[in-house]
Amino acid sequence: MTARPPKLRDRGCFSLMEVMIAVAILSIISTLIYSSFARSLEIPAYLRDIQERYHKVRVAMDRMTSEIAMAYLSKHVDPSTDEAPRYIFRVKNHDPGDRVDFTSFAHLKLYEDADESDECEIGYFLEPGADNKDTLNLIRREQKRIDHEPSWGGVKQILADDVVDFQVQVWDELEKEWIDEWDTSEVERFERIPQMIALKLTILDENGKELTFFTKTQIMLRKPIDFTAL
Repeated sequence: MTARPPKLRDRGCFSLMEVMIAVAILSIISTLIYSSFARSLEIPAYLRDIQERYHKVRVAMDRMTSEIAMAYLSKHVDPSTDEAPRYIFRVKNHDPGDRVDFTSFAHLKLYEDADESDECEIGYFLEPGADNKDTLNLIRREQKRIDHEPSWGGVKQILADDVVDFQVQVWDELEKEWIDEWDTSEVERFERIPQMIALKLTILDENGKELTFFTKTQIMLRKPIDFTAL
């Protein structure tokens, strides 16, 4: 007697529909695993970019406070010539942001026997980016020698990029209030350096929201240098 061949359902194999469903499920799982793995590789770079950006802002704030703290004025000016050095401390409303220019002992001499000293002119202000005019950069301007144009000249460098706003306020100890502008060349504040400066630097965070960094610094040399009074 001849044995009957087994039916298809008795052979233990899968239908084409079952195979297609299994492949689809495997593809979905593989895609999810790959996406999660790829995202995990992007996170360190993303966090590193955030940390580097915040580090740049903190370094910029620290540098501004240290250099402003070394600001000074001097009475040793020859009034008989227009080319005589001018010593100032000036804060003014600037578009965009604020601007501060001052004479300081903050110059760092890098080369031996260079005809330089620790005196210099320094300015901080915002300026549109060279490649993208819609962005703003915090600029540091320094001129090694103090001349009759204390708010112009020298070398510019970017302290922080992609800045939203830069605000400077000055503490007037006589009026007991924070004011927005100061100029030691004007009559009402002639040769009078403010006691304290407040700096606010606003940037966009990783989520596109404004983030403000705030600091204050006290100026050490409050009176103009006058060696004749010694």
